[in-house]
Amino acid sequence: MRWLLKVSYNSARTTGQDAQVLARYRETILSDDPCSPVRAIAFLSTISPSLMANLETGQTKRIYPEAGRCGPILLPGAQVEDLAVLRCVMINAFNFTLVIDKSPTGLKRQLAPILSRLPGQALDPSGRMRVGPPSMPAHVALQGIEKWSGLGQE
Repeated sequence: MRWLLKVSYNSARTTGQDAQVLARYRETILSDDPCSPVRAIAFLSTISPSLMANLETGQTKRIYPEAGRCGPILLPGAQVEDLAVLRCVMINAFNFTLVIDKSPTGLKRQLAPILSRLPGQALDPSGRMRVGPPSMPAHVALQGIEKWSGLGQE
């Protein structure tokens, strides 16, 4: 979790988007002690290779989830800007979604409908867990979150 916060914070600092909220975790990022950040949760999902057709040639090609991405997530149709910061860290077949509650009091009830839309499962605080089957194919994941089915749906 600390590493996801570090990558997200450094990415946010390059654009300025979400940097102020992520700055709250500087001590957590720099600490040598094991810790679980308050009001932050991460989800882990996996991405499977997929076949994609070339419309010009009619041939198919296997697309592998070989990419690295880090940045904000926008959920179509969901107003989360006042509730939480959503960021994605994608490394090849592993997709981490970081959810950081903006409220000092915590708004778990309001965040619950948003959390249920995110692919994958919550990352265990111990850092150890079994990874479930792939949540989405590579050609969908690599097109960006606006193409992820189920997200932004009521």
